[in-house]
Amino acid sequence: MATQFAPITPSKLRDELLTHPLLLCIGSFGLSTFMSHAIYDVFDWRPVAICVASDILAIGMDHYFDQEPMQMYALKTGNSEITAIFKQAKVLLLSNAALLLFTLALCPPWTTLMVIIFFGPAFIWDFKLLIFGGKGSQKKTKQSNEKPGKKFLSVKRIPGMKALLTGIIRGCGTFAVVNAVLARAHPVVSNGPGGMWNPTQILIWSTINRTCHAVMADVRDFDADYENQVPTIPVLLKSVFWTKVLLTALHIFTIFLYSYNPYIVFASLYSTVLTWYLNHTTTPRGLYRLSFHTQTVTAALYGAKLEIDNFSGYRIYPSRGRLFVRGDSKIFRFANSKNESLFLQRKNPRKIAWTQVYRRMHKKGITEEVAKKRSRRTVKHQRGIVGADLAAIAARRNQTAAVRAQQRTTAIQKAKAEKKAKEDKKEKAPKPARTHASTAPRVSKQQMKGGKGGR
Repeated sequence: MATQFAPITPSKLRDELLTHPLLLCIGSFGLSTFMSHAIYDVFDWRPVAICVASDILAIGMDHYFDQEPMQMYALKTGNSEITAIFKQAKVLLLSNAALLLFTLALCPPWTTLMVIIFFGPAFIWDFKLLIFGGKGSQKKTKQSNEKPGKKFLSVKRIPGMKALLTGIIRGCGTFAVVNAVLARAHPVVSNGPGGMWNPTQILIWSTINRTCHAVMADVRDFDADYENQVPTIPVLLKSVFWTKVLLTALHIFTIFLYSYNPYIVFASLYSTVLTWYLNHTTTPRGLYRLSFHTQTVTAALYGAKLEIDNFSGYRIYPSRGRLFVRGDSKIFRFANSKNESLFLQRKNPRKIAWTQVYRRMHKKGITEEVAKKRSRRTVKHQRGIVGADLAAIAARRNQTAAVRAQQRTTAIQKAKAEKKAKEDKKEKAPKPARTHASTAPRVSKQQMKGGKGGR
């Protein structure tokens, strides 16, 4: 007897095959980046690419094989839209498989072993491993039709194993990949940048956090899993309420265990609030993705933190700067090698003009606050000017263009007439008579004064 098949809409199929894997891989991206920086104080793309590609492959393959009957239905009915979605999902899986193989080729050989150990179970998540009650003991391929009376065993059918494996894969597996890639090339930073992180702490917190998120996904699907008797933790407890109580207890335990770390405290409180806020009967399924990214939010807050240069006082952005650990385990951060060299030479930053300490001491770059002046409202009054009263100005403003052109023409003609009249008057005026020069002898000033040559 064949199992009953119910086709789904293209939008829901696209969400299952494309959107869901891409959104969940953001968590692996944030966690692997955070581990690289917090433990080894570096940003390396290789562990990030391995974790993201493995996450997309594990989730995408699981959903792809779950929707295999839908693909057969689309091929029979000739539905081009659904067929295109399956092609896009296949391209996504193949591209991530190529990325995974390429990245593993650039990593140490034991990285491949870590991927097989921790991410391997996710690739056979829903495969039928054992079949009881009939011929054959093992099946490595999924079948859409099952004979009545036969029972099968898969990873998903092991009681409570789904959530535990998810926590181990996304917590311990991510840590194992990051450690395998970076351990030989980069030493572990003592207590991590800021003195609040260590590998054991990150490993335990990540595993507990990811396990709780997987249980929240089972809470979301409680009704369907209970009907199909999928042995998830909420189904085993037969209550969503007691499942949330268990998750809250785990988060509170994490808070007490690492109460000195504000990032872990924030992530645990955030997860606890979402545990009780999300309701499996009324909350949309998309909002449950918020609970999958508590560590992503924490990693973003941690990565956005700016450090201060211990010598110059300038800011150091994430993935920049140098770290110096003194013999007494005190940590110093520098923006570049120049600041580190001056610090090791025991130079006084108060005597170097470009440091922040020097600029503050000499009041450089400090602008005084200018008091706001009380502005007075100006009132405009229209009044006449010399040679034109207010009525004449208003009449001139209201004149039309034709009147102004006529006045301009009249003024030009009048000016020409006046100019011509002046020229005519100038031509008719008689010339003055020319006076004859005197015939008397000229006398110099010296002679007039009675000097030599005078009387």
